[in-house]
Amino acid sequence: MTQMLLEAKSKLALKPIERLAKQQGFFVRYIAPVRTAARSEKKSTNPLNPSPSGDPWWDDPRNVAIVDEGLRDLAAGRVVAMEDSPVIQRIFAKYGTRKKKYV
Repeated sequence: MTQMLLEAKSKLALKPIERLAKQQGFFVRYIAPVRTAARSEKKSTNPLNPSPSGDPWWDDPRNVAIVDEGLRDLAAGRVVAMEDSPVIQRIFAKYGTRKKKYV
């Protein structure tokens, strides 16, 4: 038996071909496309992308600028850990600390 594979954006687009095939005595079968995570994810082609997985999020210069600004704030000492924040310290003093730590 010989098979032929036709790809179309929708099942409706194949209807005229299905009618012609059935007139000629061919059997028509529809198979849904298989979407895997690897096929649906887009990879970056930018050689300067710092992500080991090629995440396209890093290709947007605005995203990179936000990360750079955060690193500059960290280096300048303008970043406070949540546990060191006065507001968080008051909450811990009033309600206590968490019993479970989530990773």
